[in-house]
Amino acid sequence: MTANATTFKSYIGVLFEEINPKATNKWINHIGIYHRTRTRPGLQWCPLCLRTDEVPYYRRRWRLGISSTCLKHGIILSCRCQDCGKPAVPHRSIYHQCHHCGMSRLSGNSHVADSQALQFEGMLNSGLLGDPVSIEAGKSMHPIIFYRNIYFIYSFLAFGPRSRSLRRAVSNSYGQVFGWPSISTNVVNFGALSSENRHALAGLTARLIEGWPWRFIGLCLDARFYWSWITKDNDRNEIPYDVLRIGDKYLRGN
Repeated sequence: MTANATTFKSYIGVLFEEINPKATNKWINHIGIYHRTRTRPGLQWCPLCLRTDEVPYYRRRWRLGISSTCLKHGIILSCRCQDCGKPAVPHRSIYHQCHHCGMSRLSGNSHVADSQALQFEGMLNSGLLGDPVSIEAGKSMHPIIFYRNIYFIYSFLAFGPRSRSLRRAVSNSYGQVFGWPSISTNVVNFGALSSENRHALAGLTARLIEGWPWRFIGLCLDARFYWSWITKDNDRNEIPYDVLRIGDKYLRGN
């Protein structure tokens, strides 16, 4: 039991329905193994945690797509060396040094997390404990259903030629612009995003689902983010019911 609690298998039935060890899995960040090294920034870390740990170690949560912040220190997690830009490869490193340039992962600049993104990821984290969570006030749902909804919202906010208009509408409604680092053309899914991109997604999603579903409906209309686009780009059977119900009822004519 103790050993199993150190693996992703303990999240089956909460975050995952199942895990395929030979394929990519939703919510597990990609590390892009190639010739015993890593090409993707899938392993994140908090420099302050590593610096203050009695025995520094990398948390399971840091490999999950629901995490872009350190809930203890309130900063955005790092995912690449701040000197050379390489992802972390701990098994090829000496005492948390970058395997490529030698810079310590315990140092470097730490960026304060967006307050709503931090609060939202705290809620995402509570679902890992099996606690009921929801995108709608007064309505609880099983965590696995909740995560399915959030993954879908993350995906259409991040990708597709129409996603930019919705991100802009959410930002403008709060009078601020969220940083959105450019996504490489070879990044085609959520698991390959950087921690900065996923942090922007967390902040945007926290605001988009506030007062669900009315703000979501209003911002989609403001952005002219048509429901037909979502149903065209996605199999209706793959769209979570809570999103599908709202779209069909309030946005279907768009």
